[in-house]
Amino acid sequence: MSVDAFILQAGYRLESGRPVVHCHGVLASGETFLLRDTRQIPHFYLAARDVRAATRLGRWRCVESDKRGLRDEPLVRVDVDTPAEAVAARDHLHGMGIATFEADLRFAQQFLLERGVKGACRIAGAAQPGRSVAQLNSGANAKAQVDWRFDDAVITPGVFIPTLRVLSFDIETDPRGERLLAIAVHGCGRQDVLVLEPPGYSSPPDSTPCRDEADMLRRFCALVRSLDPDVLTGWNVIDFDLTVLARVAQRCGVTFELGRVPGAMRL
Repeated sequence: MSVDAFILQAGYRLESGRPVVHCHGVLASGETFLLRDTRQIPHFYLAARDVRAATRLGRWRCVESDKRGLRDEPLVRVDVDTPAEAVAARDHLHGMGIATFEADLRFAQQFLLERGVKGACRIAGAAQPGRSVAQLNSGANAKAQVDWRFDDAVITPGVFIPTLRVLSFDIETDPRGERLLAIAVHGCGRQDVLVLEPPGYSSPPDSTPCRDEADMLRRFCALVRSLDPDVLTGWNVIDFDLTVLARVAQRCGVTFELGRVPGAMRL
């Protein structure tokens, strides 16, 4: 199978202690996908002249490479087990006055950079359905999954430009940003306002009343996952809206689950 695709978000997850690249995006068919790569090894580079000094500081695996630095000096690749170890090794080496190369790149970004992929790509490899029949038939309360999953496929640069499903949202809180009062959503064919309705009060017309903050968060998560947008956006959405919602969810004991794979959202 070979398809045109566009990667919207790249990250990684630890699976059995090993980092696995996770790339989410959309296919030219409009279907969603998750591309997993288990072969990528966290790494960075050192000048060959610094390898002896570096190996005295840590037990890192050094591998010959064809890379060269800005001054045309030969570079050696340093392999580690996890991206976190790459950061720790980089900081340790810098503290000893030893320069590193590409140690500032995030794990998944390095995966894409090495393949020349900036967003649009071509995926070649076996695909398996990402949704089960039970999930498709269970409606909005199902754990939304991607349509297709590729494992260890080959990706190359592409030219596909997608039409994305965008959902915008905004929250209202008390002046200190501690208590959640309302969440408004617009997009993907839906417009709604979730409003906190304490006993004795009535919600405005054309809104959805919520008995408490936990109820509002659960309804919001269910709505986002049922609409399944490619992009979730808003104003200052990361530094304020999502940060506040994650904090309120933790206080209320609610799993703040918005993505296309199971698990709480990570900022």
